[in-house]
Amino acid sequence: MPWLVASITALLLFFGQAAAEVPLVQKVEEAVRRSALLSDDAEVRIAEITPVRGRVETVEVTRFDRRTGRFDARIALGATSARISGRAVVSVPVVAAVRTLRRGHTLGLDDLELRYVPLGQVPGEVFILPEDLEGFAVRRSLAAGRPIRAQDVGAPLVVAKNAAVEIIYDRSGVTLSSMGRALDEGAIGDLVRVQAKGQDRQVSAEIVAPGRVIIR
Repeated sequence: MPWLVASITALLLFFGQAAAEVPLVQKVEEAVRRSALLSDDAEVRIAEITPVRGRVETVEVTRFDRRTGRFDARIALGATSARISGRAVVSVPVVAAVRTLRRGHTLGLDDLELRYVPLGQVPGEVFILPEDLEGFAVRRSLAAGRPIRAQDVGAPLVVAKNAAVEIIYDRSGVTLSSMGRALDEGAIGDLVRVQAKGQDRQVSAEIVAPGRVIIR
C-alpha cells in the first residue's frame, strides 16, 4: 500500500502548510504597524479590507492616514502583484492622569495610568511610560483620563511668584548677595524677573537652587 502512505503524507504536508500560513489580515496588521512606526504595545485591528483570492506572500503599506486609519497597500501574489485598500482601527497606550491635577503638583506614579487611545486622537507629543513623568511638575491643570502632553509638564517649580529669594550678583569676579522677591515662578535653569529689597528696578536672574537666583 505504498500509494496510500504517500497520499496520507501528501495530505499531512498540505494541511500542515495551510495551518502554518499567516492569514492576510494578520499580514496587513503587521504591515500597518511597520508603516506607522507603532510600538509593540499598540493594538491594530483591520476593520475593512479589499477581498483577495489566492495566497498573498508579502504586504507593503504604501499610504496610511493616522487620523482615519485608511490605508493603501501593495501585495505580492506569486509572480503578480495587486493593490488593496482598507481601514485599520489603531489604539496606542499613553500616560494619563488618574484624577484632576492642579498646576504646580509634583507627579508621582500613583497619579498616572496607561490608557489606550485611538491613534487619531493622540494630542501631539505624549508619554508612553509613567516612569518618564515621575517627579515632573504640572504646568497646566490636567483633567482625569486626559493624555499628558510634553507641554503640560516641566521641571519642578522651586521659586514661586512673589516669593522671597536670595539674589546673588556675580560680575567680574566679585560676588555679592542680597534679599529680594521673584516676580515670576520657575524651575532650576529658568530666567525670572527679580527685584532687590528696597529697589524698584527689575532685573533678570537665573534660578540656581530653591529660593536662590544669580545675576551674571
